[in-house]
Amino acid sequence: MKMSLRILRLLLIGLFAVTMLGCGGDDPPPPLPPPPPPEETPEEKLAGEYELIRAETKVDDGAIVAFEPPLAQGSLILVAGGSFYLEFSIEGLGGDSGRGDKWSATDTTLTLGEGDPDSYTLQGTTLTITAGTVILQWKKKA
Repeated sequence: MKMSLRILRLLLIGLFAVTMLGCGGDDPPPPLPPPPPPEETPEEKLAGEYELIRAETKVDDGAIVAFEPPLAQGSLILVAGGSFYLEFSIEGLGGDSGRGDKWSATDTTLTLGEGDPDSYTLQGTTLTITAGTVILQWKKKA
């Protein structure tokens, strides 16, 4: 009986030693996932070169008249954090052009130079600017 008790004690001591040695240290915590990339500002989303693909205007009786190339032509260049260039014309109605050293945008408005802010939407590569009764649709060049 004494021998069995002694063997049991030795087995428990051995088991305890193996358990302590096998534990080692704590596992290091898993690495943190990388932070998400910063969201683009409205100016970064809009910056680029565009060509006019459609111009619409309301006439006195409320009807909408639409023009597409070749009757409506134009280009718009928005340089990120900098200047802009705008030129468009509609055959028989004239057009507008201008360049400036500053433009700005929020999520819903675009301001070129010192002008009034115009509302805009950006869907994919199509930029639609609404300025009063004129709606200009631009396609971003690749």
